[in-house]
Amino acid sequence: MTTSEEKTRFRLMMAWVPSSGSEDLELAATWLDKLNAGYSKKIQACIWMTQGSLAEVDYKYQDRFCWHFLELPKTVDRYVRGPIPRGLWSPWGNKSGPNYQFFRQLDEMAQAHGDTWVLQIEGDTFCVTDSPRNYIQGLIDTHPEAWVIGGVNHPAVLLSLPRKLHQHVNGAALYNFASSEFREFREAIWIPSLIEALQQDVELAYDCISSPGLQEELGPTLRKGWHENNHRFIRKPGIVNASSLSFEDPAKPPAPELEFLREHQGRADEVWLFHGKKQITKTRRFRKRER
Repeated sequence: MTTSEEKTRFRLMMAWVPSSGSEDLELAATWLDKLNAGYSKKIQACIWMTQGSLAEVDYKYQDRFCWHFLELPKTVDRYVRGPIPRGLWSPWGNKSGPNYQFFRQLDEMAQAHGDTWVLQIEGDTFCVTDSPRNYIQGLIDTHPEAWVIGGVNHPAVLLSLPRKLHQHVNGAALYNFASSEFREFREAIWIPSLIEALQQDVELAYDCISSPGLQEELGPTLRKGWHENNHRFIRKPGIVNASSLSFEDPAKPPAPELEFLREHQGRADEVWLFHGKKQITKTRRFRKRER
């Protein structure tokens, strides 16, 4: 076992529900293969289910992952785009399901596992490199006092975002979830900030609150809390958020799509995490079957 193996203490966490199908689990399996290739100390993936039971999951996956069940209250278990139907309003906003689930997951992960860091990804988050563990270890070693290590937003994503949200750290990121100070911050500052901001914009997600531009609209106490701790939210050009875009191959976006790295003094070959959708690939497969 090498020194880097002994120092590596993080866990992979995927937000997933049975209705997503097995495609997300195939991606999780790929992540595990890449994280564990050549290492004797294995990294495990935690899969979160908010509905159904393990019996609904393909047998081949049941023993491979660490399963967590998180039952959401019926009043928040939803994701609504556009005007919310009458009677479905929640103080957690139109994205009340993922907003509520995010904070519950971090709290329960801290209790269930003794790891220092967790890498949270969704089903449309791709590992660009074959050795993500080296990048992750480097980030943890370089920023031990950080609470969140996330990425930068793709310039095309910024076109559809209000300027006040341009600097938000997307949810696909590394979290120092075992930090008691971070948990206190989530309870005292982050959650109240989200609830307050949602009174003005019900479409907001939990990660949007990390943008300094939005924080300026909060009350003085919450704004002060963010000002004192924004340095713990790190943005690295090696992590790309393009979650609202589509590419032929999200795991290998074309070079022009990574030109934004020049603005951040980075290089395209330094990208290791890419958060982007698979809509184009799925559409092509559908048309092929039609023929």
